[in-house]
Amino acid sequence: EQIIPVISDGMVDLQIGGRNLILASNVLYSNSEYRVASYNMSEDWELNTTYTLTLKGTIEEGKIFGAWANGSGTRVATLSYDAVKGIYTSTFNTPSTIANQTPKVINIYNTPSTTAGSASIEWIKLEKGNKATDWSPAPEDLKSTTFQLYTPKGYLLTNDIPEVVLE
Repeated sequence: EQIIPVISDGMVDLQIGGRNLILASNVLYSNSEYRVASYNMSEDWELNTTYTLTLKGTIEEGKIFGAWANGSGTRVATLSYDAVKGIYTSTFNTPSTIANQTPKVINIYNTPSTTAGSASIEWIKLEKGNKATDWSPAPEDLKSTTFQLYTPKGYLLTNDIPEVVLE
């Protein structure tokens, strides 16, 4: 048995947490609109399911980040600020009305709507379960990245090969 060392790309303390369901989740959004950002999801909402939503961003004092599923018809969460971690978070169960909305979308709003102020989102993560984990991209976002691995005999393997079996 031979162990092949993996050489990192300079990332330190990489932690793999829960699966992020939001695509392009680290695109910076900054505006003074009621709707701060709209995100596509890798899968549709599930009924009777617990989700945890976390985002890193800023919002004017007296304002609150709110999350709506599939358009503006179903409010799913109001996020609370965790000053120690510097993030906004909420754990919630999907409401029954979520099935009646346009699928695979989550919108983040700057509430209340009557007095929207400036807000920004650096990154966001939606995961199943009741425990927030560190931000990570959705696995679908990694498909555009090419990885290369050189084996001891000099073979080059990349992630664009459909299936690779190492013995």
